[in-house]
Amino acid sequence: MLMYIGLTILLLLIGMIIGFVLGLRYANREIVKMHTVSLKYWTLYEIAVRWIKNPQKINEYIKQNGYKRICVYGMSHLGDCLVKILKENGIEVVCGIDKNADNLFSPYLPVRSLEDNFPAVDLIIVTAIMYFEQIKSELETKIGKEIPIISLEEILQ
Repeated sequence: MLMYIGLTILLLLIGMIIGFVLGLRYANREIVKMHTVSLKYWTLYEIAVRWIKNPQKINEYIKQNGYKRICVYGMSHLGDCLVKILKENGIEVVCGIDKNADNLFSPYLPVRSLEDNFPAVDLIIVTAIMYFEQIKSELETKIGKEIPIISLEEILQ
C-alpha cells in the first residue's frame, strides 16, 4: 500500500512537471507571436508617420525615376491607401497583389494573387514591410529581376 501511494505521488509530480514544461513552451510561442504582431504594427505606425510628414515623397520618387505603370503588393489598409493616393495624383496603378486576394476587395483596381498573371509594370511597391525580403524573392522568382521591387519603407526614408 505504501508503495502504491509513493508511485501515485511520483506519477502526479511527473505529470505536473510535464504540464508545467508544456505550458511554458505554449506561453513562449504566444509571447513570440504577440511580439511579432506588435513589431508589425509599430513598423506600420512609423511608416504612416513618415508618410504624413512628407505626403508627396512617394509621388516624387515615382516621377523622378520615370515610373509610369505601378503595381502594389500588399492590399490591406496601407496598400489600399497607397493606391488611392497614387491614383488621385495621376499615377497609373494597374493592379494590386496579395496572398489573400480572394478575400480582399479594392474599389480602385483588381487585386490578384501571386499565382495569377498580371500586366506589365515599371515598378512594384511592397507595403507588407515585415515580409519584404520574402515577398521580393517570390516576385523575382515569378517575374525575374528586370522590374524594380521596392518597399514603401525604403521610398519614405
